[in-house]
Amino acid sequence: MGLIHPVFARAARLLSARVVHTGQMAHSVPATGVPGHPLTELLDPLLLQVLACPAPHHAGLTLGEPGHPMALSLTCTECGRIFDVRDGIPVLLLDDARWPLDPVSS
Repeated sequence: MGLIHPVFARAARLLSARVVHTGQMAHSVPATGVPGHPLTELLDPLLLQVLACPAPHHAGLTLGEPGHPMALSLTCTECGRIFDVRDGIPVLLLDDARWPLDPVSS
């Protein structure tokens, strides 16, 4: 049996924690992060818990960015890269990521 990618292993752990005895997914999972953050309305709460930085460390992501906690972006908790969310889709490409001091791209 092959090794499981860390992101998929994390997703599997989170999903298994959400399955109730009936085998149904729990639909009352609260959104994580900043209450009232616009991304909690755009993205599924489970997706927000599973998403991770695409860099080799695969650290979790937080809502917003340094200095702008309500921004439509996700920030890596380890390396600090900022990933924009465009049209409701997180752009998790290292080449498109910004560093905290980089200007917002249009």
